[in-house]
Amino acid sequence: MPRLLLVFFILLTALPARVRAQSCGPASTALVLSGGGAKGLAHIGVLRVLDSLGIHPDLIVGTSMGAMIGALYASGYTADQVDSIARAMPMEKAFGRYEPTAPLPFRSLHPMLVWEKRDHGYALQTATVRESEVNAMISRSLLQGNLAARGDFDSLPIPFRAVATDLETRGVVVLARGDLAHAVRASLSVPLIFRPVPVGDSLLIDGGLAANIPVSEARALGPRRLIVSDVTGSQTDTAALDTPEGLLARLVDFLFQQSTPRVDSGDVWIRPDVKRFKPLEFTPRILDTLVALGEAATRAANLGGFCTTPAPAPPVLPATVATVHWRGGIHGDYRAVGKTLGLASGTQVDTAALGRGLEELGSGEWYRGIWLDPGPAGDQVSFSPLIVPEPSRLAAGGIAYSSDLGGRVWLGVMDRALLGSSAQGSVAIIAGQLRQELAFDFRLPKQAAGRAVPVLGIDLAHENVRYYVTDSTLPSPAQFSEPVNEATMNLGVAQSLGGAWSIEISALGSTWAEHGRGAHLTGGVAAALGDGAPDGEPGLNAQYSLTGAYTRLAIDGGVSAKVKQLKMALTGRYGWGTDLPLQLTFPLGGTDAFPGLHYAEVRGDREAMVKLSLVHPIVAPVSILLEGATGQVATGGGAVPGGVWWVGGRAGLEAATPLGMVRVDYGMTRDNMSLVTVRLGRWF
Repeated sequence: MPRLLLVFFILLTALPARVRAQSCGPASTALVLSGGGAKGLAHIGVLRVLDSLGIHPDLIVGTSMGAMIGALYASGYTADQVDSIARAMPMEKAFGRYEPTAPLPFRSLHPMLVWEKRDHGYALQTATVRESEVNAMISRSLLQGNLAARGDFDSLPIPFRAVATDLETRGVVVLARGDLAHAVRASLSVPLIFRPVPVGDSLLIDGGLAANIPVSEARALGPRRLIVSDVTGSQTDTAALDTPEGLLARLVDFLFQQSTPRVDSGDVWIRPDVKRFKPLEFTPRILDTLVALGEAATRAANLGGFCTTPAPAPPVLPATVATVHWRGGIHGDYRAVGKTLGLASGTQVDTAALGRGLEELGSGEWYRGIWLDPGPAGDQVSFSPLIVPEPSRLAAGGIAYSSDLGGRVWLGVMDRALLGSSAQGSVAIIAGQLRQELAFDFRLPKQAAGRAVPVLGIDLAHENVRYYVTDSTLPSPAQFSEPVNEATMNLGVAQSLGGAWSIEISALGSTWAEHGRGAHLTGGVAAALGDGAPDGEPGLNAQYSLTGAYTRLAIDGGVSAKVKQLKMALTGRYGWGTDLPLQLTFPLGGTDAFPGLHYAEVRGDREAMVKLSLVHPIVAPVSILLEGATGQVATGGGAVPGGVWWVGGRAGLEAATPLGMVRVDYGMTRDNMSLVTVRLGRWF
């Protein structure tokens, strides 16, 4: 018998903590999740181990990224589901932008600077993130929790608090009510990256400035014990401090450095080893590593004394919309946003449609944020959506230089509430060595899902059209230019196709005059399709024009991938036309030109070209560029150009500077034609 008792005791002590803790009685445990930017993804690993042990907190208090992860978990998702949601979020894309975001009429001009009208004048646009996309990402990810809470964070499967900072007093603000996504957005409003969030009479910024590890705030709510996940370790690597993103990451670290809060004897402090990671580095590979570090640190912690409880039951979401009370924006916004979200009194709550609508509105250019603000209405839900429109007025500009094309500069202004209406109007003045242009664009009203928007565009231009003549008596092709005055008007409709895709169909009127050849006048139809790819990324764009004088089709697109630090892009161009005037013919390679050739050294009314580009950083901010291309142009013939296939390559260096990308490259064709080119910025 003593031997049996000994065996039973050994088996009992060998059982996992999850089983042994069943008899420890009721307890009150708060989970505290610190801020830390991307390093906060290590919290997911902490949650996975807690789930595996059956330890479920009675309260979650989070700051910044800790608020985001904590709100998802408090909404009734398991740790594995939180992991899946985090992987589905386009965080790398949203936080990886270091170029200004331009509205559609200015997008092809590649602005270097954008000034937006604020309450106290114009201010330079923050180019670190696409804020509307981040806001939509937060709203969509927290939709389940928002509907479950309906304004009261104690109604979540696990009560939750988000910690923010009052911008005026730098005091701690603990958010327990309101729109869950809006509260989380306030908690992670990192200065210099995000705009402050107005809540009541206060402007709120990232909670990390006042309480990056909100231990005192959690303890004040009365829990008996705390489990603290601390990912606030500073980055020690200084190699990238000479880049804008590296300097910004270090500044964020400095802002959030605070003394370590007091730890009581019953608390457990978990510190994943995340010092080497940057606060804005969001990649799938980094996420895998951070989650693993969170798991390892949690397994090493002493969690045996915590009681186990069943996982909270998934929330029961309301099925019917009671009322919708719109706030912010103007009356036209209510119709457009309501249609996109499918929100109306008496309708069924369709969470999938709400999520898609939030994503679509976030990818557009009209709204900075849509906060649903659901509230209780018996067994139904009421909504008081807050519309935060993009600034009503803005100005933008840019410059570009090429040793082959010369210089170009532009300046544009836009009014999104033209003459107090919901119409949008813009004008851009473009001046360069080869082309001078005045472009007008008018759109009415704001675009909603499934709704066509009237568009009027007018373009006035003077261009010295470059072309080359090859003569056997000359050592190289001779360069000429033909002055052309041109006026074009498009009147039609634009429609969103979902996401960033859009199509525009219009009636086209065009007139042009060539020196010594008289004037030409024609009309017809035009269509344009685009996927709204971020500036600098390959996407898909197609334009087709059918007029009484000519027919023209132009398609360009591509795909990109990144393997560690190597960025690869495969792009292609195709052009086809009949009876094209000189200014509408296709120069091989476009304004970037074919490697080894001058711009427009080869022209025709047919073009086909494929290019592979490789970019790899050497020493920040300098990267090496390698390109290989093949293509041809021809005049007349079939759909595939029947000219000579050119083969060429290009090698060079590029560097990110405050004035944009600077590039120096050497290109050569298979026929030993070569050219050295210096470029500043992206040509427009």
